[in-house]
Amino acid sequence: MEEDGKGSESRQAISPHAGESNCAKEGRHHYASSSETCTKEAEEMTTLITGGAGYIGSITTRLIRSTGRAVVVLDTLENGHRTAVGDAPFVQGDVADTELVERICKEHGVDEVVHFAAYKAVGESMENPSKYFQNNVTGSQKLFDALHRAGVERVVFSSTAGVYGTPDTVPVREDAEPRCESVYAETKLMIEKTLSWYSRTTSMRHVCLR
Repeated sequence: MEEDGKGSESRQAISPHAGESNCAKEGRHHYASSSETCTKEAEEMTTLITGGAGYIGSITTRLIRSTGRAVVVLDTLENGHRTAVGDAPFVQGDVADTELVERICKEHGVDEVVHFAAYKAVGESMENPSKYFQNNVTGSQKLFDALHRAGVERVVFSSTAGVYGTPDTVPVREDAEPRCESVYAETKLMIEKTLSWYSRTTSMRHVCLR
């Protein structure tokens, strides 16, 4: 899967804090704290960043690492660049490869995921919708299945403001009715809905960023 790169609509990724740690419950930032206990806790956790070698993914990788938290990047490098993640742990591969995802989670102690990996060209999505549904939607579903089996319960998903279509007013309210005008946007909305059902039927918790 290709990383959502420059030009996609996304806010800064933040951990969803489902099942908060004691550090978070005490009102301190989950990733960084002067507390010895909180620091140790952060060091023992790892964030998997899919599509982490692309524009937004690589920035998020650097940001999370700057807090002292461990990361591991998964990217096909179809559109990303290995050098963009520096010396961060990196695996070249596809999120649809469930065995690979489960192995990464086990070997790196992954406890949360920031999911950027997706094809993103609006025009291409209209010309080749099958490619986008297969890669974005089916690929994400396979990823979520693998995460669930690996016991990873927290997911931050990079969606798109494109799900709102052409807005009637600006700024757009977050609770505005989705009106997708492209296959790309529709795939993002479908992934949001998929995550919603995973949260209802499993212990997985998620945040979608538009």
